[in-house]
Amino acid sequence: MKYQVKNKDYKTRNFYDEVLLNRQITQEDIDRLLNVSYEYKDPFAITGMKEAVDFFNEVYDKELIIGLLVDSDADGYTSSSILYRFLTEEIEHPVENIRIFLQEGKQHGLNSKVFKEMLESDVNLWIIADSSTNDTDRQEQLHEKGMNIIILDHHNVDKEIPECVYLVNNQFENSESENLSGVGVVGKFIEALGFSVEKYLDIIAVGNIADSMDLMDLELRGIINYGLSHIESDLIKQFFKEIKDPCSTDVSFNIANYMNSVIRFGKKDEKQLLWDCLIGKEGTVEYKKKDGTIVQQSLTEAMERIANNVKNRQRNAVKKAVEELKKDIKRLNLEKDKCIILRADKVESSIRGLVAQKIVSEYKKSCILLSPFKDGELAGSVRATVDIKELFEKSGLVNFAQGHMRALGVGLVEENVELLREYLNKNIDEDVTESDVYDVDYVFEASCVKLEQVKQIGNLRALWNKNCLEPLFVLKGIEVSNLDIKHKRVAKGYETTFKYNGATFKKRFSSLKTYEQMICKDDVKVGRKWNLEIVAVCKFVKDERTGFYYIQIEDFNSKVNKDTKKKNDIIF
Repeated sequence: MKYQVKNKDYKTRNFYDEVLLNRQITQEDIDRLLNVSYEYKDPFAITGMKEAVDFFNEVYDKELIIGLLVDSDADGYTSSSILYRFLTEEIEHPVENIRIFLQEGKQHGLNSKVFKEMLESDVNLWIIADSSTNDTDRQEQLHEKGMNIIILDHHNVDKEIPECVYLVNNQFENSESENLSGVGVVGKFIEALGFSVEKYLDIIAVGNIADSMDLMDLELRGIINYGLSHIESDLIKQFFKEIKDPCSTDVSFNIANYMNSVIRFGKKDEKQLLWDCLIGKEGTVEYKKKDGTIVQQSLTEAMERIANNVKNRQRNAVKKAVEELKKDIKRLNLEKDKCIILRADKVESSIRGLVAQKIVSEYKKSCILLSPFKDGELAGSVRATVDIKELFEKSGLVNFAQGHMRALGVGLVEENVELLREYLNKNIDEDVTESDVYDVDYVFEASCVKLEQVKQIGNLRALWNKNCLEPLFVLKGIEVSNLDIKHKRVAKGYETTFKYNGATFKKRFSSLKTYEQMICKDDVKVGRKWNLEIVAVCKFVKDERTGFYYIQIEDFNSKVNKDTKKKNDIIF
């Protein structure tokens, strides 16, 4: 375990002031972010909004066949679900005149399979959310079939948009509300049509958080603060039934995580159930328990159970794929590269992004996983530690690079793979290390940490996000015996816990191996009590379910106290 303190002169300041300084925020900023509520902001300040609204009002009637293409992530599902609810609940468009197209796997936009179905459909008007901005050729093909198109998106605009398409996109230069995801743009469209979105704000909050948007943006913060404190969706209520005062972290690690698993890895009927829950469909399903008894479950109860099952299937598939690719990385001597580029033909496309992210976490390097696409081209998933999309565009070696700066899809001809590897090795400017180095805010003697300090940071749990990272602290001189450290099963996996100086310490998702490392099992004889000295990288946490404050161990070094080695207490 290695760490470095962000500021060498940290001891000259109070630890709380140091946390704020390192994030370049003030207490006033924090108060504003955590207390701002939803406020109407002119939707027509988003580029393309007026034209799209005018067109919709011009062509709309109840005989219109409207098609919704549901993009394959949580933002896509939430985007299309509130569109569907708006159409059926607010303007009472006949359900039989709405066509829903759910993507298979993790495909985005107007991909080949769904596009064929779209061309053959009877849709008059497509309203496509959270995708397809740059699918210009296929937009024109749809229009040639007599279909009109409105796109409500937030992805970068990389191509000239055909005149036949009404594109609302907050990434155009000078567009407002640029930090909203697809579901946020859909919400703005509904407002521009003259309707309130308050009853959708819980869903809009979940979609934005799931898409890792900038939660330091005040407009978005207002949506999230209101949405998560006024939850109306039965699906969200089901996943948050044990969580007090849910915040963005709970969305990321709870409902959004499980939604994305179902969307990417679920079976067709499992995805359909998720969609049904999001649009508020009611009903029950039969469920046969392990003891053979049959019970009735609501749709949302069934969805939570099924999502857990899908998550386990996905986790096992990702683990297996990562282990196989690590063998290839070693065999091909790719550890030296700044970006690991691999063929991943046997990795399912629905989990390729997750596998790439695991490789990034393991090797601390960007990763590109490729497989055959079409006409001799390769395509795949990219997860990066730098803004790699910009490098792709400058290289001239890729045919397309679509998505976000560090999480995107890429396509290139096979002959350019080695050229791209050389280009990235030359142009990626990052410190490539073999192990984690934790950037910590403050170093404490563990005996000096007070509960009030833990509470002070724990109470800010709603603040932390990718642009305002949760602080890390180093606690030195933690003295406990091996018998004080417990390894126990909890609701999700195992955790290792102990108490010191009146505080509870937890290592969550802790394996038996981790527990044995903490107690230094291999350094002493079995059957003895020994004293330990631990240095830990920690977070100060408020439990989302109980409101209990504790110190969460992220990593640690543990050693047997020297005095213990000289004299052990026999306990049996």
